[in-house]
Parts: sequence; structure tokens; C-alpha cells
Amino acid sequence: MGDIYKMSIKTLIAGSAVGIGGVLAVTASASALTVNTANIANGAVTTAKIANNAITTAKLASNAVHTNNIVNGGVTSDDISNGTIRSVDLGDGAVTSAKLGSNLTLNGTTTLSDGVSTLQSNVATGTLLTSVKLTPKASATAAGVTRHTLVAVGDVTGTTAQGFGDPAVATYGLQADFGRTVAATGAFSGTDTSLDVRAVNYLNNSGGNYQLQGAYIKAKNYSTGTVKNLNGLVVEVANDGTVSGTSYGIKIASTGTNPITADLLLSSGVVVLTGAAAPSNGTCNTATVPNGSMYLNRGATSAVTVFYVCWSATANGNWTAK
Repeated sequence: MGDIYKMSIKTLIAGSAVGIGGVLAVTASASALTVNTANIANGAVTTAKIANNAITTAKLASNAVHTNNIVNGGVTSDDISNGTIRSVDLGDGAVTSAKLGSNLTLNGTTTLSDGVSTLQSNVATGTLLTSVKLTPKASATAAGVTRHTLVAVGDVTGTTAQGFGDPAVATYGLQADFGRTVAATGAFSGTDTSLDVRAVNYLNNSGGNYQLQGAYIKAKNYSTGTVKNLNGLVVEVANDGTVSGTSYGIKIASTGTNPITADLLLSSGVVVLTGAAAPSNGTCNTATVPNGSMYLNRGATSAVTVFYVCWSATANGNWTAK
């Protein structure tokens, strides 16, 4: 069976060392046992032979462990404590989309590439609960930039084709819809809104040609294009159930403290106005109310003229009752 050698080192003298065939080296001054890695066969040391917590980061030299030393799936999310890996611990480009799983779950606040914009889910702000919230970086003047866009879907310039549409089926650029499938447990009072678009201004911008609009919708067919119908906006109200109140195709409302110029501006430049009394004299054929404009008077009684037309040979003329 071969010889069996036993070596017992009972006393070491300071400054001396004992070596065994270049495999082991024991030094008395350091009381250390050194194993030369060149004498360890490949696969001789396995994880089953290493006690838990036997290897700590303090025992590893800088850059001792590289990604190519770790087998695929060797480190899972369960092996990493919360907060262990921070953004400052990752080099530029260290995490790519190819390294992320197809079913990626983002928790908490996700900061986007600009370092400021964030993406969050289930955000409660006062009495408002937002399922998905994007907080963008504030706009700032930059050379060559003439417009800022909050969120862009597809072509941001509106002048080039993206090749997104399937020629065989209808294509939607942006679809936002939801539905109620469970009745409220109590009396519900409110308005469901599938699309809420708002623009607000708090600053005095009277020095330039500044304009503010809540929404802009455009459908364009280029000179090389052919379509059957072209509509800028289609509004459809489908009522197959019970409506206890009113139902409108389009409802125009004005909630400000100051009056508006008109309720509707048509492509020819004429406007449609409404009011609770007859239109004032001297307000027809002006810069904002040209000839051909119409006025609807809802009146206080049935004995009033309802319809007026603006047609005056002179500026600042009077309306004609019809």
C-alpha cells in the first residue's frame, strides 16, 4: 500500500521555516501556512470543501475575482444582500440590456440615463394614486435645441416615416384606455377620463410671441400619399346603455374668470360665439370676429332672438339677427 509518512511539527524556532516539497511552507514568525496555487490540481478545491464564510472580501486581493471566473448562474439575486451593489460600484456600461433578464422587475425609483429623470410605480401624492409616474428632467436651454418634448412615441420631428405601421392592419401611435368591470361598493361621484392633457403657465411671457395650447392634433397626407378619408379628429360617443343625464359628442367649456374670444374657430377664420344675452353692438367685423361669424344666444326666455350673423360693411359693426 506504500509508505505512510507522518510529520509532526511540535516546536518552531523564530525566524526558521519548514518546507515540504514546495507544496507547503510553514513560517514561525508569521505562524502562517502557505499553499502554492501552482501545486493545486484543477478542480481540487470545490465549494463543498470550503466552509461557509471561509472566504471573505478581506482575504481577496483587488481584482482577484473576474466575471470569467464565475460560472453562469453562480451568483443569483438571493445571494446578494439589499444595498450591496450601488450605482457607484458599477463602471460605465457595466450593465447592458443583454445582461438583464427578459422578465425584469424594477422596484422603488428607477433613475434614467440623464441621472435626474425617474420612473416610479404606484406613487401616492396626496389623494392621487398614479400607477406609473415619469418625472422628467427640467428643460434647459441647449445649443441647437428649438423644442423640448416630455415624452416622444415614434418620430419626434413629425417629418419622417418610421416604418412602424403594418400595411395590412390599422396602426395606433398611442392608445390609452381602461374600463370598469366591478361596480362601486357605494355611491360614486366623479368623471372617468381616458386622456387628460393639460398645459399651464405661471410666468409673464408677454415680451415675445408666446402661445399656450392644451393639445395639438394633426393628420397629414404627403404629396406622394393616397388615402380614402383624412380626418384631423374623430370624436365618437357610443351609448348602448342608460344615461340618466346628458350625452354630448363634443363639449366646450370655459372655466376661467375672464371671457374667451370665441367657443370655436373654423378653418376659414370665422368664429362661433355663445352667450346668455344678445351680442353687443360694435363687436362685429373686427380682427378677432370677422364677417361670417355666428352667435348663439341661449337667452333667459323663449321670446329672444337665438341666432345672429356678423356681416357689416364697416369695421366694428353690429350683428344681424336671424
